[in-house]
Amino acid sequence: MLRLIIAFCLYASLVWLSFGHAYANNDYRWLIRTSVFTTHFDHDPDHNNDSRLIGLDYYLSDEQRWLVGGNTFRNSWDQRSVYLYAGRRFDWVENRLYGKLTAGVLWGWRGEHQDDIPFNQLGVAPAIIPAVGIQAGRFTGEFVVFGINGLMINVGAHF
Repeated sequence: MLRLIIAFCLYASLVWLSFGHAYANNDYRWLIRTSVFTTHFDHDPDHNNDSRLIGLDYYLSDEQRWLVGGNTFRNSWDQRSVYLYAGRRFDWVENRLYGKLTAGVLWGWRGEHQDDIPFNQLGVAPAIIPAVGIQAGRFTGEFVVFGINGLMINVGAHF
């Protein structure tokens, strides 16, 4: 519970600090996000459902279509992991409802769980992650499906 309060305070502080020129002109390029819910489709009691994700996207243009980014999180086996990626956002309803598709590399599945993700022979595996999101002003919420394994809900703020 204390971690949740600290995460909320940090998130609120970043949002407050980011109000400024970018907000007035809608030309922000950064998105910071955290996970608020994670679940696995296979309800194995050994799975970690507290991913503690922190992510940062950088949009390469004012239209907010192409992006690069990275996430750090606790994977299904509670191992610190990283996802580095590039992708594209697809706006559907007046820039409020969107889809996002990213492709990149995952690192962090080690030891006995190294083979739990495909193509992880060198400790780094390719990944394609789809998401559906909604944006209200500078704030976003995203539903992210990670393979056939589970679902995550993330919230974020542009700055």
